[in-house]
Amino acid sequence: MTQQQYYIPAVLIMTGEKPIEHELDSVLACIYYYLVTKHREGLIVSARKRIKAISILYYPFNIIDVHGKYAAVIDAITKPVYTTVFDKPILEDIVDRLNALGEMRGQAFIEEISNIKNLLEAMYSEKEGTVTRRYEIRGLVYNKNVLDELRVLVNTASQKGLPGLVIPEKSIDTNEVKHLLEEILDETSKVIDQLTSMMNSLDQHYARWRKQIEVEHEVKKKELEKEVESIKLVIQKRIEEYEARLEIEKSRIDEKYSMEEKELLDKIRSLEERIEVLRRKVEEGIAREEDRIELKKLVRERKRLEKRLESIKRIKNKQKRAIETKIQRIIGAETMRQKYLEKELERYGRELDKMVTKASYEVEDLKRTINKLIEQTMELRKRVTSILLELPSLGVGKYLVPFIAILYTTPEGIESLDIIPLVKIYASKTMFSRQTKIIETQTLASRALRLKSIVNTTEYRKMILTVNLLDKKYLDTASRGFEKLVKEDIISSGEAYESLSLIESYIES
Repeated sequence: MTQQQYYIPAVLIMTGEKPIEHELDSVLACIYYYLVTKHREGLIVSARKRIKAISILYYPFNIIDVHGKYAAVIDAITKPVYTTVFDKPILEDIVDRLNALGEMRGQAFIEEISNIKNLLEAMYSEKEGTVTRRYEIRGLVYNKNVLDELRVLVNTASQKGLPGLVIPEKSIDTNEVKHLLEEILDETSKVIDQLTSMMNSLDQHYARWRKQIEVEHEVKKKELEKEVESIKLVIQKRIEEYEARLEIEKSRIDEKYSMEEKELLDKIRSLEERIEVLRRKVEEGIAREEDRIELKKLVRERKRLEKRLESIKRIKNKQKRAIETKIQRIIGAETMRQKYLEKELERYGRELDKMVTKASYEVEDLKRTINKLIEQTMELRKRVTSILLELPSLGVGKYLVPFIAILYTTPEGIESLDIIPLVKIYASKTMFSRQTKIIETQTLASRALRLKSIVNTTEYRKMILTVNLLDKKYLDTASRGFEKLVKEDIISSGEAYESLSLIESYIES
């Protein structure tokens, strides 16, 4: 199947950064104008050399589609080699482990998140669990400056061009170029989709886990609260029972010593009455000796009885305190159980918060690692898509980029050849003046050197003469072109006349 050919004009007339579309007659006139400008500057002719022929050499760039969206530019002459490496992460096992998170609960979920993160981190930094694929794509143009130039040029192409020589290409497998580029895009897209899906799956599993853990916590919290309330009621009841028992025990102790206390009190009162009688006798001076002896004896007895009464009180208090201590110890033990459950409830709440915080951190850390892998893969994908163009409006095919070949000769018949890259004419106009600037496309200068090394042979010089634009048959075409350029105010009528006159002199010489 014959490949469609498209011609790019040898001279582009620019307004700003965009070229103006022109017919072939205007393009030919621009070539002549360019030559005259160079002649005026003394750059292309001298006393020792004259122009023998001017021809267009077409440098072919093949544009193929990549996935029907991008365009790859192939240079089958210089055959540049684009190399890149893809450390493709093998994610199937990770995906399975991630899916298994749906069945995990509690701490096991957090630990598995950390394990998955470590595996992916090793993929990112150590390339563990990856398959390295090295790509060498022969013929693919990847020089950014050249591609930027071609991005503009291909949209100026048409199916018609000035007569010229198309430089023959070397054999190159364009299908292999297409296959390798699409493989890179497909594989990177697959990995990015897998990683993005993993991110979404992780969010879903974390949301499920968190909801589950919160529900479990709420159930456990209610159980603990219910147990605490139940214990409170039991303890309160026991405290009331122990307090009642304490009162009973106190009453029993009081009752145990009440008879003896009553007897002692009665005896003390009786003694005090007798002591009072005897003291009055002593005070009145009527007491006998035996009364005095009896008084002393009764006072000693009263003290003895009072000591016994105090001793009974101490015994009672000691026994009561012993019972109170015992009961308070029992009550304290019950209260401690209540406090333990209350603290357990608080601890459980803190542990839940700690677990959720830890899970959130691990999930975010895993997501950061997944994002790093996505960015790493996206970087390769961007590097590849950055050396692809949008599909031109004319579609795929062979795009012929023109170079101007100037063949010189000396009086001795020695020939030499110059190759000029595609020329751009920048025309600008103000209210008071018009300015025309001519610039050679330096981004394609390396191709010009390559062309010169190919065509600087006797055989090619003969071929150049067969498509010589310095021929009378092109003068009418060029004249029409000059008329258009003058009408569009790109050059003046004087410049047009000068250019045609000089070209005629070239042809006649």
